[in-house]
Amino acid sequence: MIDVDGYLRRIGYTGSLAPTLDTLRAVHRAQLLAVPYENATIQLGTTAALDLAALERQIVHRGGGGYCYQLNGLFGALLTALGFAVTYAEAAVNRARTGESAWGNHLVLLVPLDGRTWIADAGLGDGFLEPLPLEPGGHTQGPATFTVADQGGHWWIGLDGRTSPPGFELRTAPRALADFTAAHRRLSGEADSPFVRTFVVQRMYADRTESVRARNHIVRTAGGTETVELDRAGFAAVVRRLGVPEEEGLWELAAAQHEAWVAAGRP
Repeated sequence: MIDVDGYLRRIGYTGSLAPTLDTLRAVHRAQLLAVPYENATIQLGTTAALDLAALERQIVHRGGGGYCYQLNGLFGALLTALGFAVTYAEAAVNRARTGESAWGNHLVLLVPLDGRTWIADAGLGDGFLEPLPLEPGGHTQGPATFTVADQGGHWWIGLDGRTSPPGFELRTAPRALADFTAAHRRLSGEADSPFVRTFVVQRMYADRTESVRARNHIVRTAGGTETVELDRAGFAAVVRRLGVPEEEGLWELAAAQHEAWVAAGRP
């Protein structure tokens, strides 16, 4: 059983707890605006296992964030505690580039309500602030339009064009959180994993998304994208503001990663 009251304080949610669509939308939005997508613990070698107690310590009590398995793993537990029916489902980011092994590199939540199914995703970093209906078509939220397409056996969830990645593929068969343990270990621990190679923190706001990748501070708005290279003081200030509670050791890692990018001729 998770600490529901502590979780709700963490995301600043004080509204209705009835398991309705309005509540789902409001809690999803509060989660995305309060809890960052970040891999600081992976970078520092202290990442939590896919265990609800460990995830609660990291995200609720310590005030940190996480990536998809951690964020959606715990968010799914919150929704369940509030009375929603929740299915953990596997998704694939960049399957066209990496092949069938991409399945399971992302975890998504499916929530049935009033005869419809809703896609909830608190673990993408720069996605949709409110759940999307699992129904073909374009679905608009503010200035962004998201695409849901039935591809026969799985679904394509297209993001709004400003984001990276451009979207993900989704299978609806029920999975358990434990089913993602092997992928979590690989992506959080193996040297070739992008989460091990590059420090990242992303935080969504109502009007923008801010992120830091290595030393680059990136702000995406409806009007475009601005990137600034951070010095040590700027890095510490921005990372702290975006929600990483401790940055000791991160600067050295991020600086080395940035230097490697420059040496390789990457932008």
